[in-house]
Formats: sequence, C-alpha cells, structure tokens
Amino acid sequence: MNIEQYQELAALLETLGQSRADSMYHDWISAHVPTEIAPLVTELTHNDFRIIDSLGNAEMTIGDVAKELGFSQGGVSRRVNFMSDKGLVEKYHRGKNRKNVYLRLTEVGDLLRSFHRDLHDHIRTTTLERTGSFSNVEVETAIAFLKALL
Repeated sequence: MNIEQYQELAALLETLGQSRADSMYHDWISAHVPTEIAPLVTELTHNDFRIIDSLGNAEMTIGDVAKELGFSQGGVSRRVNFMSDKGLVEKYHRGKNRKNVYLRLTEVGDLLRSFHRDLHDHIRTTTLERTGSFSNVEVETAIAFLKALL
C-alpha cells in the first residue's frame, strides 16, 4: 500500500467510524418509525435494542438476558430499569415465586422490536445493493483486510 492509498483508506475509515446507522438511514427511520415511539428511539442504545430483541424470543429473567447477550447482570438490570420506566419492558413474578423476576415486552416494546428488525432488514438490503457489483473474492479480500486492521 502506498501513501496515497493509505490516506484515502484512512479518510474512508474515519468517515465510516463517524457515521452511525441513525444518521446513515435517517430518512428511512423518519419515514418508518411509528410516531408513538419516535421520541424513544433516540433515547435507546444499541444494547437496549439487543435486550429488546432477546425479550421477544422467550420468557426470560435478567440473568437469562445477561447470559444470552454476554452482558453483565448489573448492566442488564440498569437498562431494564430504564426501559421499564419508559414503558417498554414489564417485570413480573410467576405464581408464588417472588425470587425470580421475569421480563416481557409491553405493546410499545414489541412495536420497537418490530421497528428495529425492519431497520436491520433495510440496512442489509441497502448493503447488499451497494456491494452487489463486487465478486465473492473481492468481498472476502475486503473482509480479510478489515480483520487485519482490527
């Protein structure tokens, strides 16, 4: 790699690092996010969405979520409390068992989960469209190159 290639690559990587999914796909988000959850979208972290996604799959405790996602139990607990205060997650006990606290998405939480999945479908489609002209060899080379940098 020569110095000009390095400079161009560094500038591209810096641009990529500065852009976020919510800015890259702002128009799509603005057009597709339901109005009742629009203010919440900006308050949630990527990890919040991962927690929301995992809660849509099964009845889980905070410990279950932490284990599935590889997060600390304390970190999940803090984010679940935040999302519970926002009306996205409901905590409950089953039967007489007061020890285990189970979690489930509220209607709004489930709406956010659906929106998040739609966003990822859009990102995947856009990425495949933008990179469709690259051969498998070129894509594998790009992946190997990025792995070497990371």
